[in-house]
Amino acid sequence: MRMVEKQGHAVTVVGDGQAALTALAQESFDLVLMDVQMPGMDGLEATAAIRRQEQGQGTHVPIIAMTAHAMRGDRERCLAAGMDGYVCKPIKAADLSAAIESLLHDAPQPETPGVEPPIDLLAALNTVDGDKALLVDMVEAFLMDSPKQLLELRDAIGTGDAERTARVAHSLKGALSYFGVPTAYALALQLETMGHRAELEGAACALQQLEQELERISAFVAEPCWAE
Repeated sequence: MRMVEKQGHAVTVVGDGQAALTALAQESFDLVLMDVQMPGMDGLEATAAIRRQEQGQGTHVPIIAMTAHAMRGDRERCLAAGMDGYVCKPIKAADLSAAIESLLHDAPQPETPGVEPPIDLLAALNTVDGDKALLVDMVEAFLMDSPKQLLELRDAIGTGDAERTARVAHSLKGALSYFGVPTAYALALQLETMGHRAELEGAACALQQLEQELERISAFVAEPCWAE
């Protein structure tokens, strides 16, 4: 992550292939660094899924494989899966930079999109039959209670308690499902999945992203008349 940031790029980190699909569905990226070996959906499966999603859309996000494999045929296997580049571990800064620049060099720069609000008001209002006052009350109640859940989740991750991680993340996910907050919901789902699989590597990073997204939600609803 620091290697890429030092090259002047912004980075979003996710924990597995399914989380990568979720992130790509929610946000536009210039390039993906795809670990080949990941829990659940591995890099080859995730890449194939991304390429299927792109069919008919006229889009193609460059994907660089990152793998400890160095056997003959591995590069061809990654390229056959739809990847555009290949970097072996241990990652060297010069090799990574060259791979990124070879794919992004002279690529047209997309227009910077406007920042999407953290709450989809139409979706949120649909869950409460258009009752704006009820929606406001529910969001305020959630924001009062969520800090305790976040603290418990951080403690569970810190102690390696996968079962408790899944349980608390499931509770958060359930609450978030009412509010039209797709990014926060996806992060809670990711943490729940990590807990169920007892694979907490990357969970602290996902939790940090969730905390940041909840801060965005809190700031959004602090605006006057946000639900009007």
